[in-house]
Amino acid sequence: MGYQLEFYSLDLAALTAVIGSDDREVFESITAMAGRLFVGRDNSRWQEALEALILGERGARLSSSQEEGLLREAVSVPEATALVALVRSRGIQVASIGHASRGGPQFRSLFEPGRFPALFNPEVPLQWLLSRPLLRMWRDDYPCWGWLLHSELRELLRIRSVEELPSLEDRDLDGWLYELVTALLEAEVRGKALVTLYL
Repeated sequence: MGYQLEFYSLDLAALTAVIGSDDREVFESITAMAGRLFVGRDNSRWQEALEALILGERGARLSSSQEEGLLREAVSVPEATALVALVRSRGIQVASIGHASRGGPQFRSLFEPGRFPALFNPEVPLQWLLSRPLLRMWRDDYPCWGWLLHSELRELLRIRSVEELPSLEDRDLDGWLYELVTALLEAEVRGKALVTLYL
C-alpha cells in the first residue's frame, strides 16, 4: 500500500467561503465530478458530509467558529473525504509525491524542523505541509492535509532552483527532496496559497 502527498495551488479565501455558504450550485458541481475526484470509491457518505459542510448546519457552525477564533476541530472520515473533494475540485494540482507504507517514517523525516536550513527557512514549519488545520478542520490520521499562504511559501524557500540542491546518499530521500522542492517552486510561481493532501 502506498501514500501520496498531493500539492494544490488555490485561492484560500474562496475555499473558505464555500463552507456554510448554502450554495447548492457549488455542491452540485463538486458531486458531478465525483467519478474524477475519487475513482472506485463509494460516494454516498462523503457527499452527505459535503452537503452538510456547504448547505447544512455543520458548515454554518464551522463557518461561525472561524469568526470566533476556534483553532481546530477533529472531523470524521466522511468529512475529511469531503474536504479532499473540495480541495481537488477548487485547486490546480501542481505535483504529487508518493511513498510506500514502509517508507512513511523516512519520507516524513524530510519535514523535520531545521533539517535543511540552507533550503528552508526554519521559521516557517515545513511540517505544516503534512498537518495543519484547514477551515478549522483537522485530522491525526489519513486523509489529512496542510497548507501555506503564498507569503509563507515565499518566506520558506531559500533556494530558487533545484540545481542548488545537495546530493543525498539515500536515493529515496534524494528523490523525495528533489520532488518536494520542485513542487514548492512550481506552487510559488503561481502566486496563490498551497494546500496539500496526504492520503
